[in-house]
Amino acid sequence: MKRMFASSALALVMVLLSQHAAAEAVGRVVAVGCHNTDNVCWVEVEGFTGSPACGTSYQLRWDAGTAWGNRWYATLLAAKASGNRVRLEIASYCSAQGYPTFLYGSVID
Repeated sequence: MKRMFASSALALVMVLLSQHAAAEAVGRVVAVGCHNTDNVCWVEVEGFTGSPACGTSYQLRWDAGTAWGNRWYATLLAAKASGNRVRLEIASYCSAQGYPTFLYGSVID
């Protein structure tokens, strides 16, 4: 019984970790912008060529209509203006439009 529980717990942890983040985007912000018809914003990070879940789009998109989304727009715009690099953890799922998106990140330079 204990062995089965331990195996099940280990399998659950592995599944949760694999769903956490599929990849990273590390580099300078090449471009950042937002749609004029909704709250969707996008960023292009130097060297990012897509995610396994969403294909080869070089844009990362997110909803800037939230406090989190507004903070990230400001952070990425500041990184672009300063020339600093960013590190973004890419989600293992796609945005509502089918583009790669990210979970969290930081300015690293």
